[in-house]
Order: sequence, then structure tokens, then C-alpha cells
Amino acid sequence: KMKAHKQTHPRETPVALPHTLVGACGFGNTTLAAALCHDEDVQTAFDDGVLWVTLGETPNLLGILNGLYRALTGEKTVSFDTVHEATANFSEKLEDNDILLVIDDIWKPEHIKPFLQGGKRCARLITTRFNNIAISANASTNDVDEMQASEAVELLMKGIDPTPTDKQPFKQLANRLGE
Repeated sequence: KMKAHKQTHPRETPVALPHTLVGACGFGNTTLAAALCHDEDVQTAFDDGVLWVTLGETPNLLGILNGLYRALTGEKTVSFDTVHEATANFSEKLEDNDILLVIDDIWKPEHIKPFLQGGKRCARLITTRFNNIAISANASTNDVDEMQASEAVELLMKGIDPTPTDKQPFKQLANRLGE
């Protein structure tokens, strides 16, 4: 389980290096990242919000960067002509924000580069199935692996109130889902 740490130094100080969740397709990288984004401590730490992009195998980097810029600024009609121009403008707008930028499902090291620019107070959470992505991003890494049966049952039961006393249906579901 990943837990956000409370910030103990001034906001002007860089607080985070990129972090990567690496695991095979279907092991829960994206689900874990989404759960982290919904954590109250994370939302408090990043008071300017969370930006989420999903790249996939063949991303439209220019379209994604233009969309991020528009989401960050609220300027609906802005559209840059090149990835370089879009990267420069997006990274400039990140500078004064406390944002968690989630870059989901990266396949190639060259695709991560535009998202690592600017925003010294912006933390990046990267999900990928390839170890070389973390290396190219100079990021710390957590390997995401298959859950144990008890972990899968615990996850399925999380948030159900009151907690069911009969765990058998959850064990069966966890088994069907491959833990």
C-alpha cells in the first residue's frame, strides 16, 4: 500500500522526483495510481489538483499536451503546432502549481520526456510495463506484481460498510479475477 507523506518543508522547495509503478498488463498499475489520486492526503498535498494522461502504445503527444495545457489554463481555444512548442508552454504553466501529474501506460522512453519538463513542485507518477521507462525518467520504482489471495479479498472488500462477515463470495470473485 502506498501512502502520501505530509510535506514538511517550504512550498518553494522541490518535493518530489518522478515515481514509477512497473508491472505487467492487468496487474493493477493504473488502478493503484487511481486509488492514490483519490487518497485524501494526496489531494491535500497537491492543492492545485491532479492531471491524468493516458499515453498507450502510439500516443498523439501534441494532442495530449494541448489538452493538458487547456485543462491547466482554462483557455479553450489554444492549440500549439509542434510537440516542442506545446511542451514549452505546458511546462511553463506547471511552474507555480502543486500538481500531481499521472502519466499512465507509457510504452517508449521518448514519450515520457515532454511530461518531465518544468513544474519543480509538480510530482509525476508514471505507470508502465517496461523497466526502461523508469530509468529514462530518472524515477524511483515500485514493482507491481500479482496479489496474494488475501490481498485481493481485502481490496474487494475495502469500503464496504459494514464489513461482510462472510468472505467466501469475495474469495471466489478474487479467484475468478486471478487475484
